[in-house]
Parts: sequence; structure tokens; C-alpha cells
Amino acid sequence: YGVCSEGTAGNGTCLCQSGTWGALCADECPGGMATPCGGHGKCDEGSAGTGACTCDADYYSPVCLPCPGVLAGATCGGHGTCYDTAAGNGTCACAPGWRGAECSVQCPGNGTCSGGGTCDE
Repeated sequence: YGVCSEGTAGNGTCLCQSGTWGALCADECPGGMATPCGGHGKCDEGSAGTGACTCDADYYSPVCLPCPGVLAGATCGGHGTCYDTAAGNGTCACAPGWRGAECSVQCPGNGTCSGGGTCDE
């Protein structure tokens, strides 16, 4: 998936097509050549690349999948933060008083359980 840099100015390394990486440009970025990183990130491509995706905000590795609620327009229901770092798993950390996979369920009593405890978020 690339061409060799040859000739008097070339150094013999491969010049990879977009969406490929590795010394021989034989490896495709996650998501494939047509849509590297699912279209929501940047692949470390090229002959010296690693093939790892750096995902856009609210998308997580390894192929830049959307965090919960992103496609509906409110990441983590608008009441939380998505673990979208390189090591993230796309789960939501809910704000106090909210719970659920998308932080869309409000805890009873606004999270205080009528003053006798706290909501298990």
C-alpha cells in the first residue's frame, strides 16, 4: 500500500498511502484505509507509524467509537464525562446526583436519598 522512495534523492523507505502504516506499508489503520479511526480520529500512519488512533473528543480507542450519548447529541446524557483517553474504555463518570450507563437517570432526592444517604451512582 505504498511506493518506494528510490532514485538519487530517495532513501529506499516506503511512502505509505493514507490509512496505512509500517515499514512496508502493509498494515491498515484501525477502521481500514477507507475510514481510518472510524472517521473520528487521526491514525499514526506512515512507514514510521504505529497504527494507533488519536481519537476526537468524545470518541475512544482503539477505533474511535462514540462515547454513550454522542450520537444523540449529549455525551453521557449531559451529566457526566466520558473516559475517552487513549486508555479509555468509553464509559461515563456521572456527575453527583446522576447514574446509569449514559448518566441519564437522576438519583432520588437529587442524590441525597432524603438526607439519609447518598445515591449509588
